[in-house]
This record gives sequence, C-alpha cells and structure tokens, in this order.
Amino acid sequence: MGCGMLHEENIYLMDYAIKNMPSGKYVLEIGSWAWLSTNLLLHLMQKHGRKEQFIGCDPWLYGYNNSEDEHGYSIEGREDISRAQYMDYSKKGFMDSVLLFNKSNLPYTFHLKSDEFFENFNQKSILTDVFGRSTVLEGSLSFCNIDGNHSYEYVKRDF
Repeated sequence: MGCGMLHEENIYLMDYAIKNMPSGKYVLEIGSWAWLSTNLLLHLMQKHGRKEQFIGCDPWLYGYNNSEDEHGYSIEGREDISRAQYMDYSKKGFMDSVLLFNKSNLPYTFHLKSDEFFENFNQKSILTDVFGRSTVLEGSLSFCNIDGNHSYEYVKRDF
C-alpha cells in the first residue's frame, strides 16, 4: 500500500464511504500491515461522528501470496534482515503508530489471515487482539476496507 494510498482521490473516496456507510456494529479492515490506512479510517470515523467499532486483521506475512516461505529467509535480497524480523518490525510499527495517534480509540486488530478472521467472526468466537484485549465478534459490518493479499483470488474471497 504505502504512501500512494494518500492520493487525494483515495482520501475523498474513503471519506465519502465512511460518511455515508450504513449503521452497523463494525468497520473492518483486512490488511493493516504498517498503520497508514488504519489511522486514516479512524480519523475519518471521528470526523463524521461514527460510533462503529473498528476491527481489523493482518497475518503480517511479507509477500503477496501470504506464504511464509515465498521469498525464502531474507527480504529483497537483504541477507542481514530475515523475513521474520521484517514482519515483527511491521507489526510493532502498526501497534506503535495506532497507540500514538488513537490511544483513546484503539481498534481491535487480530494477528490472523482473513479466512481465519471470518471463521472466528462467523462462530462468534472470543478473540484476543494484538493489544492483549479480548472481545466477542458478533454483529454486522458497516464498511470493509479490503487491503490484504493483493491477488485477485484473495480479494474476491475476502469480498
């Protein structure tokens, strides 16, 4: 995703969607990776007085097919940085930024692939998020930002 997501057109569309979404219990983000979209969506929800609970999921796997061994041990040819280190760094960066910008309105974010998330959501499971808080997932979705695995197959499945 990265900073390209902050194009004026993208912000306009996300703002419009949040402002006009139907009432429900949750705003869901599939794929949180680092932090940018989560903080933007939380800001837009606050701007428009939306009271839905923000929830999200991300497995923090590096690679488009969400395979733990897709690119081997290292990232981008860097033998000194393992994929596990990079994934941990990204997850920690997400947590740090959300705690900085939205400490009083933390999202429930789960270290899960979207398939695992939906399985738990459908079963109304009790889950513990990356911040150590437990919640029961049940209710309806008002809006979903799908930005997980970027392949057609996964986006279609998430939809």
